[in-house]
Amino acid sequence: MYPTLADPTQSLLMDIYYPSDRQAGKLLPAVIMANDFMMNGAWMQGNEELPNYYSAWCRILAINGIVGVTYDTLHPDDIDAVVKYIQENGPQLGIDGNRLGLFGSSSNGPPAGSFAEQENREYVKFLVLYYSYFKMSGQYTQEYKDFCKEVGCHLSELQEIKKLRTDLPLYVVRDGVDNPDIDSMVELATQAKVPLTLIKFVEGTHGFDFKDPNYTDEVVAKSIDIMNQTLDFMKAILFDQ
Repeated sequence: MYPTLADPTQSLLMDIYYPSDRQAGKLLPAVIMANDFMMNGAWMQGNEELPNYYSAWCRILAINGIVGVTYDTLHPDDIDAVVKYIQENGPQLGIDGNRLGLFGSSSNGPPAGSFAEQENREYVKFLVLYYSYFKMSGQYTQEYKDFCKEVGCHLSELQEIKKLRTDLPLYVVRDGVDNPDIDSMVELATQAKVPLTLIKFVEGTHGFDFKDPNYTDEVVAKSIDIMNQTLDFMKAILFDQ
């Protein structure tokens, strides 16, 4: 459990998934699944889909030798508290606090980007965004604010990023139906010469890596291939230290 920034007297759950073959005393890199939905929000009441999504990705990370971290949240800045807790307790947790990656999908991109793009956070080695973007100057629309007010996510509380970290590798998967704000973010990152990997999955829909009963076998195979490419990207950075 970690102390939430929304109320330091209150602790929230954090789930940590370890590789089955980890060695005692060896610190491993970790990927944190950013979470933008309040656990007490209206949309989360009885909704198992998001927790299952986070845990599924964490299990995939663990199978690939990376510690996967997911957490409950009450405030968008709880990602700061999670990282702080991991860094302060790294040896006990078996995690190398200087080798962290952030993964943000859909509305979870903004908290991941808002944290990773701050200066002096070199311990964040990459940012992966699936069908998502983080808030650059002027990008945030009233439509998204209204959506988050309704379902209980934190987007409207997050500050926009004014300046990109040009040293942070950015891995973006854009599906075939995403909004143009992703393209705007990619354009800004390209102009700033950010190390950028862009995957355009035109056959895919929002949430392609989790479930879609209408997918053909060919699209499922491509989804798996993109996920494997993402894992290769993560491993190349986290283990090449």
